[in-house]
Amino acid sequence: MHEKYLAYLLDKAKLSSPEDVPIHALIVSGDDVIAESGNHREQKKTPLGHAEIDVIMQACQKKNSWRLLDTTLYVLIEPCLMCTGTIYAARIPQVVFGVTNPKGGALIHAQENRKKLGLNHSVELVYGYYEEEIKSMLSAFFSEKRS
Repeated sequence: MHEKYLAYLLDKAKLSSPEDVPIHALIVSGDDVIAESGNHREQKKTPLGHAEIDVIMQACQKKNSWRLLDTTLYVLIEPCLMCTGTIYAARIPQVVFGVTNPKGGALIHAQENRKKLGLNHSVELVYGYYEEEIKSMLSAFFSEKRS
């Protein structure tokens, strides 16, 4: 099931606006996709324009709650510090992502150190899907940006 959602996100990311980093996310509750978004920092000129932030906000509105206890967040790359904080704040129990993010990812570190960090919520992490495809897509995006 995880592969299906990540394959879908990878396809969506390939069709992204050339302005923003091609990262897409969605939130699933049961078998229903309740929120979907892509990055839009450049388009909307906001540092909060991450796909994860947008889908969490959408899901909270749909659920009429800030707690997303019965959901799974799917995203192509390990979430950054801002998104990690929002994931914990929303009490999302599971996050599935394609590749780790050694430069900007924070979710693995937060989960491994959650007691030391004083986090009372735990997130199940599942990752390692479509790694080569995602890395290749992101590499091509950033190479294009630099040229």
